Amino acid sequence: NSASLSSFSTGQIGSETPPIHIIHEDDSLLVVDKPSTLPIHPCGGYNYNSMFEILHHWKPDLYGSGKLFTIHRLDRLTSGIVMIAKNSQLASSLGRCIMDRDGCEK
Repeated sequence: NSASLSSFSTGQIGSETPPIHIIHEDDSLLVVDKPSTLPIHPCGGYNYNSMFEILHHWKPDLYGSGKLFTIHRLDRLTSGIVMIAKNSQLASSLGRCIMDRDGCEK
C-alpha cells in the first residue's frame, strides 16, 4: 500500500490513521515500514511526495520540519524498516553504530 501526498486530498490530514505504517514510536524514535517507490526525504523530483513530507503534512506538530532526523536510508525503490530519530544526537549516534557495525548485525 503506497502512501502519497495526494492521499491527503481525501481528508487524511490530522486523521488518527497514519498514512505510513508506524511500527514503533516513543519520545526519541520512530520506526516505520517504508513502502517502495517513496523516498525518505525530499530530493530531486520528489519534493513533496516523500516519507518525511507525508508525515509532516499528516501531523505537523509531531513530525513537522526539523523534528525528524534520518538515521539510515533505503533507496526510493526499496521497501523496508526505517528508523527515524526525533533528535539529531540520537540520529548521529545510531547512524555511527550502523556504519561501524558496532553492536549492529544484519
